[in-house]
Parts: sequence; structure tokens; C-alpha cells
Amino acid sequence: MPLSRQKACQFVVAHGAGIAILSMVTVAAHAESPLSYTFANGGSVTAYGQINPSYLGYDDGEKSQGYAPVGNANSTPRFGAVYESSLDTGWDIMGIAEAGYMPRASNAISQLDSDGTDWGFSRSNLRKLEVSFGNETYGNFSFGQGSMASDGIAEIDVSGTDVIGYSHVSDIAGDFFYRQNNGTLSDITVQSTSTNLDGSRRLRVRYDTPTFSGITVSGAYGNDWVGENPDDLYGDLAARYMSDAGGFQTQAGVGYNWTMPDGGDNFEFWSGSLSTLHKATGLNFTVAGGSEIDSDGDYIYTKLGWKADFWDIGSTNFAVDYYDGQNFAENDSDSITYSVMAVQNIQEYAVDVYAIYRVFTYDDTAANYQDGQAVMAGVRWQF
Repeated sequence: MPLSRQKACQFVVAHGAGIAILSMVTVAAHAESPLSYTFANGGSVTAYGQINPSYLGYDDGEKSQGYAPVGNANSTPRFGAVYESSLDTGWDIMGIAEAGYMPRASNAISQLDSDGTDWGFSRSNLRKLEVSFGNETYGNFSFGQGSMASDGIAEIDVSGTDVIGYSHVSDIAGDFFYRQNNGTLSDITVQSTSTNLDGSRRLRVRYDTPTFSGITVSGAYGNDWVGENPDDLYGDLAARYMSDAGGFQTQAGVGYNWTMPDGGDNFEFWSGSLSTLHKATGLNFTVAGGSEIDSDGDYIYTKLGWKADFWDIGSTNFAVDYYDGQNFAENDSDSITYSVMAVQNIQEYAVDVYAIYRVFTYDDTAANYQDGQAVMAGVRWQF
């Protein structure tokens, strides 16, 4: 059902107070230097992390509600430490430990659950626990919990706005239910109708080739040790390209995934993305897409952006995006979402202040559904 301009404006205005409160947050801490210590052998350990509180408002066509604070699932709060050392043999060694904790995640709350939080801390909060070693001649070998080869392959984005909007569009309001035209809530959620078919983090072994002419090829194999199905096996292959020539900054990648469930059928899919920035004008373009091999689910995502330098404090980034997915929740279904977003970077304090307005639409042959609207705003501080 088309969304009227008047109703969209009313929704944004109604939730403007929550956006304004979070947009005026002042971060007192100064991001001068990382928390780092260097050992006598030349190795170093550095602590890092980020916090990312937000406000989320959602209107399902009949009911509108605001939620604050929520965790921004586009860029989850996290804390970690990395150890780096270079050996006399010419090999570099790195160890990473990283955990995330996100109460009231923006993709977990809904009309039926305003909390959506498992307040406990378990191994599912472990994002990375890995060791890697490599050099420019032989590439890089990684072992432990960390990114599979295709993790992030559908999420390449140089627009400067991915803290609030990128190809995984359901990180905002993903668990909210579409409301049918007769006023009842369906059992179909935003996130069940839209995915970007990206890779993931697993307990794995991974190899990355040396980079040749900007191209790196990777492969990984592992299991879901931190999840609910540790006996499921996963494998993937990916290729990435980076270039900073001719006045353009360009990144691209494509990946292929297969899942081997314990006692189930294999599941395979591919995905990829490309993002390029014209450095002189700040204009940028991003495209992502993917498809399930043994079913009909597929999508296309596009984004147009502009990075501007209005002030010395940091870049001001604007973007609009559009996502079209088919056959994810049901056969013969179509899910479309589009948005407008803005991010102000405050470079001295390692802060991003952001806001987005997004519309979700869904159609299938079973019923008629009302459009959903989401507004989200917040502040990310990295250290």
C-alpha cells in the first residue's frame, strides 16, 4: 500500500523529540591515542571498542511507538584487544579477542516485545578469538573464532553512512511484524523478508592469498561453535578488489557460501557488492546483490551518496538507498525498502552522529499488508 507524503511527514515530526535528544549528546572523552602497550620484544597490545546508543521509532500503519535507548545493530557495541608482533623470520603474528554486548538491539525489539534482550553473557557474545600469521609472500593463515572468507562481502560501502544504513536493511526494526490491512498483526517480520546473504563469523580455519594487482582471494571452513547448532559445518570462498587510482576509491567483492547442516540438506548462496567514491566531488555509488542457489530468494540493493566537507570537524555524509528482495519469506513475495540518511563525523572525538528515515513494504499472495516506517538516530563513539 503506497505511503502518503503527509503521513510520512507526520511520523517523522512525531518522533522528532527522541531524535533531537540523542543528536545533542556530547561526548566528553577525547580520542587522542589508542589504549596501547608495547613490549620489550617489539610486540604491542591495543584495546579498542565502541558504544552506540540510539533512538528507534516505528509505525506499523496503525500504531506508533518510540524506544530509547536501543543498541544499533548496524554497528554493534563491542570491546576487544589485539596483539601484534613481527618476527625476525619475516612473519607477522596477530591475536584478537573481541566481545559484543547489545541490550535492546534495534533488530530484536518489536510490537510484542519492547525489550528483546537476553541479558545474560554467553559464548554467543564472543565475536572473535583468533590467531593469525602471514607475510606478503605466502599470504595469511587464521585460526579460531572470526570472520569467514565472505564475511562483509555483501556489505562493502565507502559512503560513510553504513553506521546507520547498508545492504542488511533489517538491522533497523528487523523483528517488527507487518500489519495486515484488516488491522491484525501478521506473523511475518521485516527481517524474514529481507537479507543480504552475507558471510558470517565461525570457529574456522581461513587462508587469504597475497594481494596481486589489488585482488585477494580467501577461503574458510568451520562450524557455528558460538551458536545453537555447533555440529553444522560451513565453507566459503571469496575474492576482493581494492583500487585508489584515477581519482576514485573503489572496493568490490564476491563470495560463495555453502552450509552443511547436521542431518539436513545443504544450503548454498552467493553474494557480492561494489562501492566507489569520486574523491574530488564526494559523490559515491554502492550496489550489492545475492541469490540462493537451491531456491528463488534473491535481492538487489543500491545506494547513492555524497560526502561533503562543510566544517573542519569532519565529513558530512548523505545517502539514499533502495532494496528489492524476492521470495525470502514466502514464494511469490516481494519486499521493498528505501530510506534517506545522514551522518556527521566529528573526527577529533571519533564520533559519528546519525539519523535515518526508512520505509518497509511487503507483498505476497496470502494477504495485503500496510507499510512500516522507522526513524532512528544516535551517536557512535569509537576508541
